[in-house]
Amino acid sequence: FYLRPLVTKGVSSKLVEIDQFNEPIEKGQKVCVEIGEEFCVVIVTNVTSNTVSWKETNPESGAKPKVGSTPVEGVFSRECNSAECMIKDIGLLAANRGTRNFVHVDRQPIIECYAKAFAQHYTKEIRDTKDLICKKLDLVLNTVFTKDLPESAKPAAARLRLCMNKGVKESLEDCEHAIMVMETQNTEPDLIFSPNEHYLNDLIQKMGAADKMMATDQGGTRHIFHNVRAYIKVQRKQISEQASKELIRTIVLGTQRHFNELISSRLSDYDKYVSEPSKVARERDSLQKRKQVLEAALKLAVH
Repeated sequence: FYLRPLVTKGVSSKLVEIDQFNEPIEKGQKVCVEIGEEFCVVIVTNVTSNTVSWKETNPESGAKPKVGSTPVEGVFSRECNSAECMIKDIGLLAANRGTRNFVHVDRQPIIECYAKAFAQHYTKEIRDTKDLICKKLDLVLNTVFTKDLPESAKPAAARLRLCMNKGVKESLEDCEHAIMVMETQNTEPDLIFSPNEHYLNDLIQKMGAADKMMATDQGGTRHIFHNVRAYIKVQRKQISEQASKELIRTIVLGTQRHFNELISSRLSDYDKYVSEPSKVARERDSLQKRKQVLEAALKLAVH
C-alpha cells in the first residue's frame, strides 16, 4: 500500500528515501530506483548488506525487462509519499477545523480516511491471492479425480468430484466472510483503532523525533501525518498475518477437511457409478453358469 494524498489535486508525488520506519527490503518487494534519468518501479530479486538486485516491472512494449543492482542508499520507498505532499492533503481533510491549530484537531476522522483507502487496497490484494490459490487447488483436485483413471472408474470419480465441489464452495464462502471481516476492521469507524498501543505510540514518538520540521508551523499537520503513517504500519503487520492465516484456514485446511470427510464416507454408495468392462461382465456370466452346473452336479451326487 502506497500512502498518498487522497483529496489534494495537482500535487506531484515525491519519492522519499527508505528510512528506519519502512518495512525491511525483501525479495519480491516493489521499490523505486533510478534507471537512466527516470525513477522506475522495480521488483527486488535479491538483497545483500550493501546492494539490492532488481528487475523492471513495466518494460517498454516488446522489450525485455531491465535488470540491475543498486546500492541500498539509492533505493526509494513505495510505502509512503513525502511528508510535504501529505500535509497539504491532511490540511484539506481538516478543512472544518475553524480557527484551531492543527495540533488541536481531532486526528481520528483523518486517520479513518486513509485507513479506508488502505482497506480497499488490501481487500483487493487478498481476493487476488484467493483467486490464485483457487486456480492451483482446482488443478490439484482435477488431477486427483481424473488422472490415470480406468474408464470404469470415471463415472464414480466424476460423482466424487461433484460432491467435493460442494465442500470447496463452502470453504470459499467461509473465506469470503473472513475477507469481509478484515475489510470491516478498517472501514467501520468504531473498529479503526489498534489494541497494540505500545507499538503504535512508540512509532509515533520515534517518527516525530526523527522529523526535523516538527518545531515549525507545519508541526501540527506533521504530527497527524506521523499518526496516520504509524497506524497504517501497525495495521499492515496485523492484516498481513491475519490474511495469511485466514486464507490457509478457510481454503487449504477447509478443503482438506471436506476431502477427508468425503474419502472416509461410505464409498460403497458409489459402486453403482462404476461401470464394468464388457469382458469382465462376460466372464462373470460364464462363471455364474459354471457355478449353477456344479451345484446341480453336487446335488445329484448327494442323492
